[in-house]
Amino acid sequence: MAYEQENNDLKNNGPVQEKEPVWRVIFDPDRDAPTLGKGQSAENLPPNVLALDTGTPLPPPEDLRDPENQTQVDAVYRETIGRGIIDHHSIDHTVNIPSEQRRCTTAMLADFPADVLVMMAERGIDRVTSHHDSDLDSTCSTYLAKSLLQYGRLPQIASRLSEFVNKVDYGRFRENDPDKFLHSLQGAFSAIKHTHTNQRDFEMKKIWTDVNSTTQEKIKLSDLCRDKYQGLILRDMFDLLNSAEEQLEKGAEVDFEDFAFEDLPVSQEIRDALISGGPEVKEDFVRFERVFEKAETTTIKVQGKDGKSHEVQLFIVDSSSEPDISPLGVASIAYQRVPAESIIAVWAGSSRRKGGDNYDIGMKPESTEIFTLKFLEAALNDAEEEKRQPILADLERKNADGTITEEEKKTLTAWRTPREGFEYLGHGDPTVCVAGGSLVAASNTSLLGFEDFRLALLKAKSLAEKPRS
Repeated sequence: MAYEQENNDLKNNGPVQEKEPVWRVIFDPDRDAPTLGKGQSAENLPPNVLALDTGTPLPPPEDLRDPENQTQVDAVYRETIGRGIIDHHSIDHTVNIPSEQRRCTTAMLADFPADVLVMMAERGIDRVTSHHDSDLDSTCSTYLAKSLLQYGRLPQIASRLSEFVNKVDYGRFRENDPDKFLHSLQGAFSAIKHTHTNQRDFEMKKIWTDVNSTTQEKIKLSDLCRDKYQGLILRDMFDLLNSAEEQLEKGAEVDFEDFAFEDLPVSQEIRDALISGGPEVKEDFVRFERVFEKAETTTIKVQGKDGKSHEVQLFIVDSSSEPDISPLGVASIAYQRVPAESIIAVWAGSSRRKGGDNYDIGMKPESTEIFTLKFLEAALNDAEEEKRQPILADLERKNADGTITEEEKKTLTAWRTPREGFEYLGHGDPTVCVAGGSLVAASNTSLLGFEDFRLALLKAKSLAEKPRS
């Protein structure tokens, strides 16, 4: 169906209608909360719920996968919208679209509102959901989808919003001044998320240290706690975006790269969240800049789930000079700066004060639709095993002559006991691929120094994806 004119009309605030006195898109935590994992299928969602920025829709048909002009590119996104899940990841992974023409989920909604409204009406959509651990795209796409459900049109900020979010989601927003970063929409989102994540972690700690609760009770309370603070992040962001829309309607300028949120008519709760989270976001940003500017970048070939070889960028970072930022914290900021299918490998060593792992190797979870990091789990454990051999030989000698201590015996047993389901991993192996294949995390039992870590990664360039037998 052709909705070009309707899309253009709705992007320009829709057909003539009586305007609401104040634009206010409402976030309902009982109906609009994130319920899916990143890259999780939406097949079990009720038919009236629209999945955003996740849901793993089927790839577009073969005849749409090599578009030659903008009209054909648009047809790819509109076809995906018409099938009832608004998520760009399967398009990114299967369709040959130039990087500058790719659209994140927010941009899909902003560019094709008429298609979205028709799909919503045909499917009886009256609720939306996105993925846990909200990012800017899932948050802003939820906001735009709710505006279409609530008002039947987009807010005036939609085009500016989608343009900025698209930059962030594809790693093209590369502001390296910490103050300017903090005064962007991404900086405001980071501050709000940081505040509520800290509150969540404090509450989680109380839940799990309560000696009077059973494990099942703690799990239930933890899920409620997670949902509560995810909801607060979306609530605050909706309020911030509503205030930006109000300012634009009054004729004020709104620039999401230079976002003067101090001047917006937001609640004191949001001001407190921005003030509380801002300094920590800025400090982490400065620490990140100091270590990431020295990162080694190379190209690595990985075998994808489709059987083809894929070239991705590998960033190798030594963050040991900044012990107050965890390796996972470095990776999380890096995801905002690099191409979507990139691997961020961060070594911190055992001197870090912020906690976390000795090293983390990660990628965006949605990239697991193409490949996983299992091959790096194998490569890093090969390197760990090589470092363990002389220690292991000494422990076995002590065990044979009866001079081994109880602590040493535990280590020997752990290194020699196979891990169920992993032919090449023992219980004592410190490096395990988790999070659906998107993260390789090493505990503080790792024996690798930075150069060992680096060489193991470079050696892995020649390895296939699948684990050893």
